[in-house]
Amino acid sequence: MSFDKTFTAIVTPFLKGKIDVESFDQLLMSQVSDGIEGFVINGTTGESPTLKWDEVEFLFKRAKEKIGSKALLVLGTGTNSTEATCHYSAQAKKLGADAVLVVVPYYNKPPQRGLVQHFEKVAAEAPPVILYN
Repeated sequence: MSFDKTFTAIVTPFLKGKIDVESFDQLLMSQVSDGIEGFVINGTTGESPTLKWDEVEFLFKRAKEKIGSKALLVLGTGTNSTEATCHYSAQAKKLGADAVLVVVPYYNKPPQRGLVQHFEKVAAEAPPVILYN
């Protein structure tokens, strides 16, 4: 699988405190028709720090349903916890994510060997991992 494509870190639109599904669908479809070849769902642009996992899962499934194989789907699964990141990355694999986007553990600030261990553990659970620094 090749990731040398044009990706959008898609926003998560809200209306009255809930995900605005109609706007999300419109954003996806208009960008696919304009040539976007992949999406990052649940990146920081998509409000990852504030979404609950059931919302993340909903957005991913909705995107997959709407665009099918027209674009690659990357799911943001990174946290400052290796255990949580592994769990979310394994869930992303089950959902059919083409890759996961994983941030460097924030606040903890592990040394280089800790970063290597973090990403090795995540990679064992996940589809391809895109490091987000």
